[in-house]
Amino acid sequence: LSLACTTMLRQVVFASLAVASWAACSLPDGAAVVVADMHDGDQKLVTLDGTALTITPHANDEEWTIAATLDADSCTAVVDFDVPGKPSPPPVPLTATVWALSTTASDGLVAIGFTDPSATIADTGDYPVNYWIEIATEARPAPATAVEA
Repeated sequence: LSLACTTMLRQVVFASLAVASWAACSLPDGAAVVVADMHDGDQKLVTLDGTALTITPHANDEEWTIAATLDADSCTAVVDFDVPGKPSPPPVPLTATVWALSTTASDGLVAIGFTDPSATIADTGDYPVNYWIEIATEARPAPATAVEA
């Protein structure tokens, strides 16, 4: 295919996926999922409380926390990975889009795709630079309660 055809096909596919993702985010309020990070080769814990999206390392000895706000209408969040303790963050904030991966035989998994709107990492701002795929659902820790004396 020519470059123009490939670009047009990519835009049609992204537009189709975007319509599907706007119907409802596959990461519901109260969710806590462990994802496999395709780029870093490790795991992250992603939680959602209202629109507060929190990302932390999982199953390793790293200690850092990323906070972002999920736009429920577009299922997207701007994520700045440049936080204390996070090794090798991308040089710019990335746009995370929450997707649902499913088959006729399953209810689906959460997938989070990352793009670089500034086109610093990829040639275009809509080209995927990383994907995270759900590998487990975690029980959320119960909120701390005050101890009465």
